Amino acid sequence: MACVCGGAGWLRYDDRHARVCPGCCEHGSGVWQLNPDCHHVVDGRIWCCSAGCGTTWESQAAYQADVQRFVATDAQWAELQRALEAPVEPSPKLERLWERNTPFQD
Repeated sequence: MACVCGGAGWLRYDDRHARVCPGCCEHGSGVWQLNPDCHHVVDGRIWCCSAGCGTTWESQAAYQADVQRFVATDAQWAELQRALEAPVEPSPKLERLWERNTPFQD
């Protein structure tokens, strides 16, 4: 679903209520099951995003297929941390960029 909040992450849908934008929500909070007799159930989609964005799924398997997660082993995580903590090689181009005047300087 496309973002409808303009990048704010939240969407105001009336004077007193706001919700997570369905386009920005990563659905990482998990799901909860609606009562099948609830008036919010549409087309048998009884699994709802716990973050409150309003997205629903037919089953937990459909939710798992929709949500992409980053999973790393301990070795991969250690390698990533080592790469992030390694010293950066000096770059003449970066030095020139830092020396340039910007419109944000006082």
